[in-house]
Amino acid sequence: MKLALFTLGILSILEQTVCDEKLQAGIEKCTKETGLAAEKLSGPQDINDPVMKCFMACLSEVMGVMKDGKIIESVFLEEIANFYPDADSSFQTNVKECVARGNAQADKCDAIATAKECVVEVAGEHGGLIKT
Repeated sequence: MKLALFTLGILSILEQTVCDEKLQAGIEKCTKETGLAAEKLSGPQDINDPVMKCFMACLSEVMGVMKDGKIIESVFLEEIANFYPDADSSFQTNVKECVARGNAQADKCDAIATAKECVVEVAGEHGGLIKT
């Protein structure tokens, strides 16, 4: 459930920080490219679903969070800072480790899923920073 909230949060942050048309075009492109059913976006997302992983990677590339299958640390950190405004510097350090963990994956779909799952774990360790 926390991962679903996190994913929706990332989508809402992206929606606030970039043009709605770009996000909508990215969602349309990535649902078509990955074969993800659009209705799966409105409910809890299964991070272990390979199609969902690849959808997240595709959307991350469209939105500039990933390039050439790797997470761009500075952009990822900026998005996470928007989602967790009360986080301290140790949280940011841990998020950097999450990016490194993600980027250690050979597959871009696994990379973004690993990083996002790690952030959810780190947020729980930092006093439940997940906004509900």
